[in-house]
Amino acid sequence: MPYSFKCTQNATAIEEQKYAIGQEVRFTKFTSCLGVIAQQGSSLIGVHLVIVSDEGEVFNDTVTDVLADLLKSYEVKTVIGKTDFWQGSISDAYSYLLRRLGNPPRVSVDDGVYGGKLNEGKLQLYKNGSYI
Repeated sequence: MPYSFKCTQNATAIEEQKYAIGQEVRFTKFTSCLGVIAQQGSSLIGVHLVIVSDEGEVFNDTVTDVLADLLKSYEVKTVIGKTDFWQGSISDAYSYLLRRLGNPPRVSVDDGVYGGKLNEGKLQLYKNGSYI
């Protein structure tokens, strides 16, 4: 089975290879992952990306195309997570991901729990228990 994304109703604990829509989105702990946060009106979508899927497929350009289709009606606000790790591990696929998403702002972080919410229409990031 190919790398896929599944919808979850828990927007404040988005697990690997899942996405959720809400006023606030938060991912489960990142150790080597990325999160994409995008906005449509007053809602956010968060998508939790992994380098190797549960099925053993390495993140690639086809996965990026599926992700871009999922986000087609959203404005990508940020890519947050272990950006240096992705750049060093799968640089071509990571570069394609960024290009395909319109080169959004990137936030490189340490291991932890991250997310975001809208505050007066602007994305406010969540880091390990508080908004920054």
